[in-house]
Amino acid sequence: MLASLRTYLTRKVHASQRLCVLRARPKASGVLVRRKYLALDARDARKAVCRLFASDHPFAVERLRRRSPPVPREWRICRFCRGRNMVEDEAHVLMLCRAEPLRSRRGAFMQAVYAALRSEKRAWPEQSPLSFLNAVIAEECTEHIAAKYILDMFQCCDAVPILVVTSVEQFHSYAMP
Repeated sequence: MLASLRTYLTRKVHASQRLCVLRARPKASGVLVRRKYLALDARDARKAVCRLFASDHPFAVERLRRRSPPVPREWRICRFCRGRNMVEDEAHVLMLCRAEPLRSRRGAFMQAVYAALRSEKRAWPEQSPLSFLNAVIAEECTEHIAAKYILDMFQCCDAVPILVVTSVEQFHSYAMP
C-alpha cells in the first residue's frame, strides 16, 4: 500500500506544471520523507519554504494563473526586470533575475551559502537553479540561510505590485532581454 502511494504521489508531482521546485528534487529523495527544514525554529521562514514547495508563493506565474480569466503564462512578466520573455517564476525570481532589489539579495544569499559550505569543507557541482536551491534547502548547514532568503524574497515581491499584462499590445511594449 505504501509503495503504491509513493508511486502515485511521485507521478502526480512529476506531471504537475505547478510543482517545479518539487520536480527539481533529486529522485532519490523520495516523496514520503520528513524534511529537515520542517524543524526550523523560525516559523515564518519554515512556512515560506513550505509555500515555495506547494507553489503557494507571491510570484506572477502562480498569482496570475489564478486570475479570472487566467493570464497566459508568457504574459506573466517579472515585475522587477519587465523583460518580455522573463516569466516571473520560481527560478527567475529566486535565482536568475538581474534587477534590483533581487540581485543584491541573491548576492548576499550566495555569499552566506558559500561561506557555510567552506566552513563545512564542502562544495557542490554546477546544477540547474532549482536543483541548487533544493540542495541548499536540504543541507543542514545552509537550510536556515535558504529559508530566510526565500522569506525575504517573498516579502520583496509582496512589497511591489504585480505586473498584469492585459493585451497583446501591452505585452509587445515590453523590451526583449
